[in-house]
Amino acid sequence: MLTSGVMDYLQILQYVINLLTESFKFPGLYSRFASQLGGMFHRNINIPISRSFFLFGARGTGKSTLLRELFPKELALWIDLLDPVVEEAFAIDPGRLRRQVLALPASISHVVIDEIQKAPPLLDVVHGLIENDRVPQHFVLTGSSARKLKAGGANLLAGRAIVRHLFPLFDSEIDGAQEIESTLRWG
Repeated sequence: MLTSGVMDYLQILQYVINLLTESFKFPGLYSRFASQLGGMFHRNINIPISRSFFLFGARGTGKSTLLRELFPKELALWIDLLDPVVEEAFAIDPGRLRRQVLALPASISHVVIDEIQKAPPLLDVVHGLIENDRVPQHFVLTGSSARKLKAGGANLLAGRAIVRHLFPLFDSEIDGAQEIESTLRWG
């Protein structure tokens, strides 16, 4: 049973997505997301789709899976730094990101950089794109730990990107999908 607070949140989320669908001509974003939820757990997290943000969380919590549902490749430029070829290309030439973003069509609303901690210099490029170039796209930056980035002196885009954390599944997210005894025994 959903609480009234959760219901209010879902109604607000649907309203915002409907506004974005009309305003930015993203046909079917909500329906694509809703139809895919059957294959994954509904996560209790406020994803700020109209702003740039970091999404931090431990490995295996579902960061990439969640973002693939929210930002399909038709609506977002995806840069997966787990791919060694992609990582090397951006490590050699971080300015490549700027050139790619400036060449994007208006239909691309977001730039998702998965595992940003593998190429921290890209954060300076993102900073320049937001601050100097004022690109219309929002940036979604994932990683396992902000601490690693801070320790390396990386630019965490203060005031330009907010931070969200995705934790392992909560009991309320599982919602009876798994028996408690099985969860305690096997995880």
